[in-house]
Formats: sequence, C-alpha cells, structure tokens
Amino acid sequence: MTTANTTSAADRAYWWVNHRHKSLKEIEGGYLWCPKRNKGGGRNLTFDNMSRVAPGDVVLSHAAGTIGAVGVALDRVRSGPAPAGLDVAADEWQPDLGWLLPMRFEVLEQ
Repeated sequence: MTTANTTSAADRAYWWVNHRHKSLKEIEGGYLWCPKRNKGGGRNLTFDNMSRVAPGDVVLSHAAGTIGAVGVALDRVRSGPAPAGLDVAADEWQPDLGWLLPMRFEVLEQ
C-alpha cells in the first residue's frame, strides 16, 4: 500500500482500531470517527490516541475477530461532529464533539 506523502516506513506508526457496528460506514466513507469523551464525560486514552495519528500512519481495522481492512491516514485528525449516517447513539456518546480522521482504506479479502 503506498501513501500520498513521503513518510518512510521507519517513520510510520502502526495503529489498531477495534470496530463494532459502525466500521463499514467508516471504511466506505474514508474516515475514522470517535467521540472525544466517554459516555460519562471522562477522557479515554483510546479516543485521545486519535490525535496522535500522523499522515502516512497505518491503521489495522479489526472487527468480528478479523482484520478486515488496512488504512492509511491522509491528514491529521480534526474536531468534528459524527458524520451523517454514522450510527451514534446520543445517549451513548457525544455525537456533536469528536475526532474525525481522513483515511484511505483497502478492504482485505482474506
């Protein structure tokens, strides 16, 4: 998988994301999104790590016991609401306040 920037393999970070019900929309939409705070309003290291992803970093997308896609970060994370169509329960998360990370995913066949 190649990237649009000149990040060398040695400079790249590799990230693991566990998806639940929303992964297909994110993969098809070319992004990752998560809230900035957990449902109790506190910080969550997993959510905070989104702000550490750099362009060219690789993300392994895990759901239902398999790595189903591999992605490359296209830009830095930015603040933003949950994208339209993303199934985010308002009582579970804060859909108006989150991290949005532009990605390019490759779905794996095996």
